[in-house]
Amino acid sequence: MRVLKKTRAMDSTPDWPTAAAVPSGLEAQSPEWLDDRKELRSVVATFGPHEIVGKTGEVYQMQNVLGSGTFGRVSRGVRVSDGLPVAIKFSSKRKDALHEAEMMTYITSRGAEGVVKLLDGPIEGPSNGIYTVMDLVQSEGEDSPASTLREYIELLAENQSTLEARRDDMMVLSEDILAFMQQLARIMLGLHRICVVHNDLKPNNIMVREQTVQLLLIDFGLSCFAPGCRPRDSAHSMGLEFLCKPNRVGNSAYVPPEIRTGWVSPTQYDYDYTKIDCYAVGMVFMDMVTGEFSWNRSKAYLAAMNTASRDRRIAEIYSGTRELDELIADLIDDNPARRISLAEASDRLASVRLRDPLPILTGRGAINGGTFTGPTPNPYPLEDISEEV
Repeated sequence: MRVLKKTRAMDSTPDWPTAAAVPSGLEAQSPEWLDDRKELRSVVATFGPHEIVGKTGEVYQMQNVLGSGTFGRVSRGVRVSDGLPVAIKFSSKRKDALHEAEMMTYITSRGAEGVVKLLDGPIEGPSNGIYTVMDLVQSEGEDSPASTLREYIELLAENQSTLEARRDDMMVLSEDILAFMQQLARIMLGLHRICVVHNDLKPNNIMVREQTVQLLLIDFGLSCFAPGCRPRDSAHSMGLEFLCKPNRVGNSAYVPPEIRTGWVSPTQYDYDYTKIDCYAVGMVFMDMVTGEFSWNRSKAYLAAMNTASRDRRIAEIYSGTRELDELIADLIDDNPARRISLAEASDRLASVRLRDPLPILTGRGAINGGTFTGPTPNPYPLEDISEEV
């Protein structure tokens, strides 16, 4: 396969403050020093020698920071006993971190494919926070983390002008994108078969190993069990708090209209929560085909796409291959009863044959300019979806 050259800004050294940089009274979390994110800042300041001890006694040493947010950060690290590269995630949202660790323990124990593996945790951290230690998803043959699908799509868009004159290169990359689609459908189907709904699927939560055309899912903080499909596993006595709920979902650009608008109530146990993932997969596929992320599309456009007739959705997607257009249209259908399952999507993807390069590589992207208006009014008004992802 063709691998695009990428440059990636990374912290080469830890940025933890020294002991001298920590103000006195930190233990009391003095309001004079700490801002609204006081828990995270206090944790950053008290990492000390940058080592943590796992549940099994393994020692992990933290190195550079890979990413951070309001409630935590992910650091590169190593397992001291054998030098294994790991990712160490810290979260100050204790309840959510414990939920994710429990779900990942279950998923890892069931041997789910295409999912980053939990190695250790939950581990108690400073300020009542929680550490989890996971596989570090690295690029093959490189001492650097793999890209997210978002970064991969952005890289393709950046290289579009250099590829336009080389149809062979564009077809190779288009086939790689199709292979990623097939793989994503299989990974998500594997989760559904063990009763797990990811519930927050988006390009930022999918890691890409370009050299081996391999995807890995991350971030299971919102994952849950579909009601009626709770696992019978004596090693995991899951309570009601692990069942899916319509008010606990991910980025609204990837959430289906029946959930976004409250049509599904918390007491409506006959709703098939796997349809949340089906819709998200369709929206991610659209991102991969066009090179334009769902959260950048207008509210009116997404509303019209949801409620338009199937034929009109197919015409607007325009990947250049009707079978793929039909598949995406059926995944993002606004009616969950008509929305196809990932089992059907996986079967249909296996028969897709690309005839031309995908729009992301030819400049046709943005789904016909993003000007589509559907023939019927939207019954599910969208809230502002231009949120941080």
